[in-house]
Amino acid sequence: MVLMEAYGCDRCQRILALNLEQQALYRLDVSPAQGWRWQGQRWRSLHHQPQFSPLSLVLLSLVLVICPAGLVALAAYLFPPLESSGSVSWAWAGLTVISHGLMVAWLMAEFYQVPVARLLPIRRR
Repeated sequence: MVLMEAYGCDRCQRILALNLEQQALYRLDVSPAQGWRWQGQRWRSLHHQPQFSPLSLVLLSLVLVICPAGLVALAAYLFPPLESSGSVSWAWAGLTVISHGLMVAWLMAEFYQVPVARLLPIRRR
């Protein structure tokens, strides 16, 4: 990599290259290099992005959260716990909803590349 035409970001420590003829910016410190083109109002990715409709992502997320919790709740309904043990089975169903909901939230944040560290109210040096 020839670094004569590369620029470094002082905030994120990334190496970038500009192509002024194509109005494009490339991130060189990853493989393959990421690139964006200026469209007059905003930056557009040069690489193909997977095209998922938001409705399909919401439906898939609901399936990933509701199906496992539904199976646990169905097992709690069909096989009720003994009187002395309390209603721990329904607590498992609730924990299943919470844990799968957190997993789906994490996957959505990874898919949409939400900068979670920048959103947290932590002082940076």
